[in-house]
Amino acid sequence: MQGTYVLNDLFVEANFRKKGVSEALLKKAKTVAIANNSKGITLETEITNPAQKLYKRLDWKKIPKSIILLGKHLLIYKHT
Repeated sequence: MQGTYVLNDLFVEANFRKKGVSEALLKKAKTVAIANNSKGITLETEITNPAQKLYKRLDWKKIPKSIILLGKHLLIYKHT
């Protein structure tokens, strides 16, 4: 049975933002998932997170539902 990876808490320190670090980490996560024959990767992000532009550019797909967890409105993305 194939599993799905869950990417939790991707955070890049402010001094390293806008330098391709997030993109490199997301691409590495995809490489690891493929190497392990995974169905894909999911992540949750706050609705106000500006990184959503990056997810879209890297072809992550927004799942057409959102959840509220601990008072925060979250969106779910998947990459296959």
